[in-house]
Amino acid sequence: MIVATLDTDIVFSGLYSNRGASHQILRAALSEEFTPAISVPLFLEYEAVLKRPHNLQQLGFTSESMDTFLTGLLHVAARIERIYYLW
Repeated sequence: MIVATLDTDIVFSGLYSNRGASHQILRAALSEEFTPAISVPLFLEYEAVLKRPHNLQQLGFTSESMDTFLTGLLHVAARIERIYYLW
């Protein structure tokens, strides 16, 4: 199975619109077609960005519903210690 890291922009865009590639990537991750790789710092970044009040409003989420989404994402993710980026 493919294991890949999702940039925060992909997660935000996938939640914002159901029309683009970001949404398809997010759906594939949540339906376990591939495994998203998440480290603690990356998860904290997801949480910090997605739970900003203006982002919650833009996405149509409450803080609680975003927690539910993030918990679901964690359940399908591979937890890793370090993520190595290829620049």
